[in-house]
Amino acid sequence: MISHTGNPSDLDRPYSISERAYEYLTKESYPASQSEEDVFANNRREKGRHKGINYQGLTMIDDLSMRGLIDYVQTAPLSSRGKLLTAQAKTPESKAAILAFAQGADTIICLHADLDEIVQSVASAYHADKQFASQVNKALQKYAVFAK
Repeated sequence: MISHTGNPSDLDRPYSISERAYEYLTKESYPASQSEEDVFANNRREKGRHKGINYQGLTMIDDLSMRGLIDYVQTAPLSSRGKLLTAQAKTPESKAAILAFAQGADTIICLHADLDEIVQSVASAYHADKQFASQVNKALQKYAVFAK
């Protein structure tokens, strides 16, 4: 389970929406080279590679309604792609869900949020962006393996 505490190696972005954190967790080395546009306007990319954990299991983030995450997603500067993905999100929790999936989460916990709104927002982002759709499809495949 991935928490919402700030990741000092990624501009204090919460681990749950930090691409750098997911790369560290799921890759043999990171940062991965990126040809696609990031979702945040400010990103920390260092030259060189670092050793990752190469975890191949299901990544799950803590509750979407937690204050640390909500405060961050309401104020974080987004790139044009991040704005496109979250354009239909009506709540901070749905915005957080989209950003978490875009950065590499496989599943989310949402105890105190409007689940219908989250599903609708994620579906809108899915149809708006092929890269996001691919990430969600990978998450669904990993979940299907986990559920067996």
